[in-house]
Amino acid sequence: MTAGSSPDTEGTTLNPLGRVVATLGQYGQNASNNVNSAFSNMTTENWIRLTVIVGGYLLLRPYLMQFATKGGVQKLEEQEAKEKAEERAQMTANEFRGVKEKLEEHDDEDDDDEPSTGNWGQQARVRQRKILRQLMEAEEQRRLQEEDDKDIQEFLVD
Repeated sequence: MTAGSSPDTEGTTLNPLGRVVATLGQYGQNASNNVNSAFSNMTTENWIRLTVIVGGYLLLRPYLMQFATKGGVQKLEEQEAKEKAEERAQMTANEFRGVKEKLEEHDDEDDDDEPSTGNWGQQARVRQRKILRQLMEAEEQRRLQEEDDKDIQEFLVD
């Protein structure tokens, strides 16, 4: 045998995939031999040691999992608190107090036709709101008329 060749490939050369498969096969054979020799050469002391280690793991595993879960939950709670603090920091003082919603409601109810120098297009917005209200009222009136007509039609057909 030459250096670098395996016993399976003595007279032949393998492609890269064949070499990978041969290497993995060799690793599997080595692992099998090592596990077999480890259990066949175990003394009573080694068996007791193995039993204590496995038993201790089985007894402590639930507590370790609970500890890890508790730590994960604490991290999530800290992250949520941090996100809420960042959200509050991004809010303006008026939003925090709820004044902004009151101002928006007041703007919706305000039908002044006076132009103000600070609000460009205020008149157009007010006119648009008035037109939309009128259209909505007309649509509602039309629906009511249709319902009344349906009721009358019902009595006429019978």
